[in-house]
This record gives sequence, C-alpha cells and structure tokens, in this order.
Amino acid sequence: MTDTPATLTPELAGLTGDTSLESYFWNSGWFTANVQLVAELKPDDAMIDIGCGSGRLAHGLYDWFGGRYVGVDIVPALIDYCRRRFPRYEFHLLNARSDLYNPGGSAEPAATRIPLADQTFDLAALPSVYTHLLPETCQLMTSEVSRLLKPRGRCLATFFILDEMGSGAALAFGHDWAAGCRVEKRETPEHAVGYRRTFIEDTFRVAGLAMACSYRGSWTGRGGLGFQDQLLFRKIGQEG
Repeated sequence: MTDTPATLTPELAGLTGDTSLESYFWNSGWFTANVQLVAELKPDDAMIDIGCGSGRLAHGLYDWFGGRYVGVDIVPALIDYCRRRFPRYEFHLLNARSDLYNPGGSAEPAATRIPLADQTFDLAALPSVYTHLLPETCQLMTSEVSRLLKPRGRCLATFFILDEMGSGAALAFGHDWAAGCRVEKRETPEHAVGYRRTFIEDTFRVAGLAMACSYRGSWTGRGGLGFQDQLLFRKIGQEG
C-alpha cells in the first residue's frame, strides 16, 4: 500500500479524465444511472467494474448496492485510493503496461488476465475503457469479459463508433491504425481509439456476446445519450 490519500483530490480525479471534482461527481451519478437503467443492475447482482479508475461508479453504488462489487484498474494509485475509500468493496490491480496510463507496468497487455473465476458476474461495466484499447487488447478484453460473465450476463461498455460521426464531431480520428480502427493521436494512440461498428460486433460475437441495444453519444455532433456511444451486450448461452 502506498501513501495515496483516502480523500479524493483533483489529482486523483484527473487520472481518469475528470477536469474537476464536480466532473467526478457528475460522472459518478451518470454511470450509476446507466448501470441501473440501461444494464438493469439488481441490488443482489455480482458486478465487475473494469477500468474502475478513481471509483466513480463505486461512489454512486456504495450506499445502496448490496451485491458483490469488484473493481479493477491498471493504475496503482487509483486502486490504492479505492481500497481506502470503499473498504466494503473488492479491488484488483492489473499491472499491465500502458505507455499512457501505466508505463511502469510489468505485464504485456496481451498476456494480462483478470484474476477472477469464470462465470462469476451478472454484469460487467466498462465505461470509457474500449475508447483507450487498441485492437489486440480490445479483443483480449472482450474474451475476458465473456469468460467472467454468467450465462445471459450483461456487458455495458462505451465506444467511439466511427460510423456515427457527423460533421460536428468532437474528435476527428484522422489516423488509420488497423482495419476497422482509427486513433485521434498517432503519437499517443491510446488517448482516444475509435472503431467501426462491424469490428465491435464481430469481436463481441466471436467472444460469445450478442448486442442487445445501443445508444449514440453526443461526441458524434449528432446528439445522443451521454458523450460516448453506449452498447449493451448479453452473453449467449443457456441458463444454469
């Protein structure tokens, strides 16, 4: 354990992209509403928050959610903070190397496995995770999500879907990276990653996850629900 404080600071909030504490708490409420209304989180579900960051979703759930909550992230300071701030919940550090978010990580992203049992969770939430994953890691993460979900489990994730871009889009994604994938900044590609819808659907289908619904985000310049595009998937399989 490091000396990371148990009190949220602007610096900790900024590690997951919040520009202020007000932004952190607004996003906390937004993420919490999404898992309740879009992903239909039930009070006794088991859920995993992948890319939990500084605990925005944990904060929103903490006073009412009685099921099992597990948060995972690759930034040591954020996991240290969440363990101190939310002691009733469970947090795991994935020490995967990321040039942008965890340059000191010891594990290759393509070799990183979430250290939890198969078919454990009813819901996996990945807010603003796939928007920072390049194709190989994207496919690995999707396989891990499918492995962790129970049959008919749900996955709520956000994306930048390139097909949805309008002329007033907030991001340009002007650099090709791979088939079906473009990035905002070639020098730091993990900063923002966009995918074609067919790439996303194919990746999830191969992993055994079928799309249930989708909502366009306002980043597209065409209006939408929240900033990023939201997709809900269900694991294909029989109950039991």
